[in-house]
Amino acid sequence: MPLVVDLDGTLLRSDLLVESALSLARAQPLRALAPVLWLAGGKASLKQRLAQAAEIDVTTLPYDQRVLDLIAQARAAGRRVVLATASHRLYAERIAAHLQLFDEVLATEGGVNLSAERKRDRLLQRYGARGYDYAGNAHDDLPVWAAARQAYVVDA
Repeated sequence: MPLVVDLDGTLLRSDLLVESALSLARAQPLRALAPVLWLAGGKASLKQRLAQAAEIDVTTLPYDQRVLDLIAQARAAGRRVVLATASHRLYAERIAAHLQLFDEVLATEGGVNLSAERKRDRLLQRYGARGYDYAGNAHDDLPVWAAARQAYVVDA
């Protein structure tokens, strides 16, 4: 049974949407307000445009040691560990490559913002009802927790 871990506010004590917007503003101050316009295309589009425009150094992000410990315990027990996030796949894949802890990455891409019910549905499709444990932190995680075997609440 896999352990599925959320990224923003769970594995990270931050939010990549905020991190990427700040990174864009620092690197390209004249484009600082561009994300407001990009949001008109929807959240998935905003996240994709930010991921393409703003570099984030994944080695300096504020990872939550308690969640890293939970992942280490799951891996030591021989469990699969999945990163499932509403953040864009470009960032999620970079984080997964840096940490070397995940067997699979599910993330926002192709116009689909992978949060709340969409994340729950993707996990149900892959693992079935009660077929995964889920670590998350936010109101959007309620439907995902409801379908999980076990819920881990991180700094809710």
